Amino acid sequence: MATLNISELEQVEKFRHLQLTLRDRWKTIELFDNSEADILIIPSLSLDRRELQKIEGCEHYEERLLFSLIRLRNPRTRLVYVTSVPLHPSIIDYYLQLLPGIPFSHARNRLLLLSTYDSSLKPLSQKILERPRLLERIHQALRLDKSFMICLWVAFRSLASWD
Repeated sequence: MATLNISELEQVEKFRHLQLTLRDRWKTIELFDNSEADILIIPSLSLDRRELQKIEGCEHYEERLLFSLIRLRNPRTRLVYVTSVPLHPSIIDYYLQLLPGIPFSHARNRLLLLSTYDSSLKPLSQKILERPRLLERIHQALRLDKSFMICLWVAFRSLASWD
């Protein structure tokens, strides 16, 4: 069995601490609809570029988590949604108009839309990591003790690339 050095031990301890924090947050996840929460949404898609080029409309895959805007029905929830390219305002308006009993402007004020302004076929998560100012903006927008993240990370590889 390999021995861990001090740095690895520190990382293991940090991970254990994070696990405990996440466990506590998971226990109360159903309370997020009633309590104060910041939700970060990163709909990243990782697919072999040759395969991705075959998919018509793949640039719209990042919109697949827009149903999460329903969380804005809670007036104490704030939402940060990150995409590769800016979403058209009419798309956002459509989803926000579906919120029952919530004035459109109230929900819109609690929604922060961020973009990498990069339409390349790289995964969104990679684009974000390559932009330190965007990472800082995301960090500043969140109250870390009241935040959670929703990621729909999908990774596929071409069967031809498995050789």
